[in-house]
Amino acid sequence: LRGIFGTPPLSHWLPSDWRNLTRGARGLAGIRRPTLLNDTFNFALFSVACCMLAYQVCGWVTKSPFGRVMAAVRDDEVAAQTLGKRTTLVKMKVFVLSAVVAAAGGILTALYTQYIDPGSFHLNDLVLVLTALIIGGLGSRAGPILGAAVVVAVTESLKFIPPSILPPLVFAPLRVVVYAAVLLAILLRRPKGILGRITID
Repeated sequence: LRGIFGTPPLSHWLPSDWRNLTRGARGLAGIRRPTLLNDTFNFALFSVACCMLAYQVCGWVTKSPFGRVMAAVRDDEVAAQTLGKRTTLVKMKVFVLSAVVAAAGGILTALYTQYIDPGSFHLNDLVLVLTALIIGGLGSRAGPILGAAVVVAVTESLKFIPPSILPPLVFAPLRVVVYAAVLLAILLRRPKGILGRITID
């Protein structure tokens, strides 16, 4: 990177060793929480407050004129371009907004676990998020929250099954099967998801 940004003043601000910044594959350990958030209950309340804030901000955006432009680009990009809308710029703004919300969730995750590394997020986590999103329904603010509640409830309920009936080695594969069964049942009964407004093709 110093070869790319070798000309001053950018090279002056770049660290000499990037691993000192991110610790490479060792990850970031010992992430400190603010003193007020060291209590589990306080951290839970803070997380809920952040979720409610993100929910409200997304509501403001979707109900604004920019939100109507986003819906037009989503439904028919060519028609939006015909009306003079700069669809590429709109999609870039949506990407930045979604990245900000995702970054807030990542900060909460890092504060909760107090350790993150490149292996902290696997494909299974992505499948879990997409499952919750599809079950709750696309195009709805409350849909992902409901979908996450359903997925977590199904997962946690399996943990109460005695080991004599459900051995630990069977739990992980069975969880994936249950996800798939719930997802198929929702899609067959409600193709848009429970609270969705967009048909999933």
